[in-house]
Amino acid sequence: RHGDIVAALLANGADPNKENQSTGNFPLLMTAQNGHREIVAALLAKGADPNKIDQKDGIFPLLMAAQQGHGDVVAALLANGADPNMENESTGTFPLLMASQNGHGDIVTALLAKGADPNKESENNDFFPLIAAAGNGHVQCVAHLIAGGANIHRIWKEAGLNSLELCLGMFEEENEPGFKHACWRGAKALLEAGATRQDGTIPDLPPEPAQTG
Repeated sequence: RHGDIVAALLANGADPNKENQSTGNFPLLMTAQNGHREIVAALLAKGADPNKIDQKDGIFPLLMAAQQGHGDVVAALLANGADPNMENESTGTFPLLMASQNGHGDIVTALLAKGADPNKESENNDFFPLIAAAGNGHVQCVAHLIAGGANIHRIWKEAGLNSLELCLGMFEEENEPGFKHACWRGAKALLEAGATRQDGTIPDLPPEPAQTG
């Protein structure tokens, strides 16, 4: 088993923070990304840095675990001091944004409980978790973010739209059934939470679109 091999290497003095100079990868990053909770725990117990960054791509263990939906790995990293608000300086992505965008509601909750900022925005394009969750129809994430203090009226500066306006706009423009329904779900969740247009008006929710498959 890989876990046994890693344990043996660590017991014999292997450096848990050693980085591959050509790729920038390091053990905790790869195991977190792939969801190997037991190996993550072993590395952390031997002093692996939960906030170490891949110098090539700017990625880090908590970001990749949150993005991939590995909730048990996220919990282990947070329990060992991983910063829930750390950001990839190359792409502007951060754990709460990626968990929200990909619909990992349990991870959204875990990050918020450890102090993740529900209103944090990407340094690259001002994107923020609520608009990412709503635009992809992840209603559980929308609910968790709002309960955690996300501002439902916040405007995405790059588009000049708030989350509700973006969902409704994409609903009108989108033809792919799955994505169209995701936009509808996001708009419905926001309206139920009290979202309005920027001028304060409350739009009518369009009829629910048919789903295929």
